[in-house]
Parts: sequence; structure tokens; C-alpha cells
Amino acid sequence: MTYVLEDRKENERLEFQSQIAAYDFKEEFKGVLPHAGSRVLDAGCGGGLLTNYLFNVVKEIEIMGVDVSSPRIEQASKKYPHLKFESHDLSRLPFQEGSFDFIFSHYVYEHLKDPIAVTKELKRVLKKDGEILLINPDGVFENFFCEDRELVRDIERCCQYLASNVVDNRAGRKLVQYLREAGFEIEKVRVQTFLFEGEDLARERINYIERFKFLGPHMNELLGQKRAEEVRCQFLKLLEQEKCTLFQNNFIVKAKKL
Repeated sequence: MTYVLEDRKENERLEFQSQIAAYDFKEEFKGVLPHAGSRVLDAGCGGGLLTNYLFNVVKEIEIMGVDVSSPRIEQASKKYPHLKFESHDLSRLPFQEGSFDFIFSHYVYEHLKDPIAVTKELKRVLKKDGEILLINPDGVFENFFCEDRELVRDIERCCQYLASNVVDNRAGRKLVQYLREAGFEIEKVRVQTFLFEGEDLARERINYIERFKFLGPHMNELLGQKRAEEVRCQFLKLLEQEKCTLFQNNFIVKAKKL
């Protein structure tokens, strides 16, 4: 599975996406923040935005970010020089067992080749009674209503193909099972649903335009260039409609190491 954050433009798209209400990480973190004084790991920190956010909102925490992407770690280190960032594979972390009180991973599991292996490794470096927080969207490209059955069918085919080769758009619904298989005790599960309307719908359409730029070659390979372009155009035209039904599901799962 391709790690898309190696692409600078994809990272820029995600920073734009964070400004859309459906992806408001401040809302996602409500009620699930680490305790003051915790030693915290941001597993899959990207450009360090959330690492810095938690550093500023939780008192006296010691926090560091790790990511497999060296370019993103370099970016984070330059932007937030007061924080520590390191480049590591999440399935093979260099930390001793029980190094952290709290670990969080935000919009990362959709990119993982072996999510169970990563979850077990995060458990290893978490202290006994420590907590893990996983946040991931679910159903991107699928959470819409359309009467064009052919369009729906081809988008479904694209989602299945992308899940195996690029990004798993159904990762959110799998988080609970991943944590259970790794031996965690589930503490809290919340699913946020957001309906895109008005300015947020317009912004999400721009977001999809940028998504298609990155995913276009994969869609071309599956559907053929002509049909792939038709699907992209039909989908974007659908999002231009004022009464378009497009929504976002975000899974927020907190668990404990026994």
C-alpha cells in the first residue's frame, strides 16, 4: 500500500482539509485527551500539527512525534523546533517496552499495510494501564446519495481497489477490531457524522478535486482513462448541487492496555 504523505501536495491537501468542519480535530479530541503530565507519542505525526496542538492544550506533557516519512519529519522539525520528531516504521519502534502513558494515531490506519502488527507494537511501548486513541474517517467516496447506479457501482469498484493498493477508506469501522485483536480493552467509541452543506460542501468539493489528482492514475488503471474521467466529472458535478447529500463519518476509539 502506498504511503501517500510522501507526496508534498497530498500533505498540503490534508492541511487544507483540516480547516473543514467535518475534519475539526479539536472536536475529535473532546473528552479523550491525555492526562496532564503524561508521556505521549503521536504515532504517524505527519507534519506535526496535532503534536503541537496537544503540547499546547494539555499541561506538562512530554510529547514526541514519529512518522515513517522522513520529509514529513523534516517539515515538522522545522515548523515546531520546540518539539521532538523522529522517523520510524510504526511496526518497529526503537523504544523500550512501557515507554509511554498515552499514544494517539490520527488518520493513519487507512495507510497501514499491517494494522494489526502496528497496533501490537504500539501496545508494546505503552505502559500498563496506559491508553491508546485511534481516530480515522470511514467511507470517503462512498458516503453520498446518488440515483445513478452505474456511477455508484464504479465508485464502489474504485474503493475496493484503492483499499487494497493505496488507502483503506473503510479503516474507521475496523479500529475496534484491530484493538481487540491486539489485546486492548475498549473504553470509549464515538462516531461523529457530519453533513456537508453550504461553504463546507464547496470546500469538500475542492478537497475531492485534489484527491482525484493523486488517485487519478489508480482510477485510470482500474476503469480505463475515459471512464475514470467520466466518473470524476460526474461525482464533482454531483457535489455542485445545493441539495447534494454528502456526509462524513469519523470513528474515535479509546482503549486501555491491561
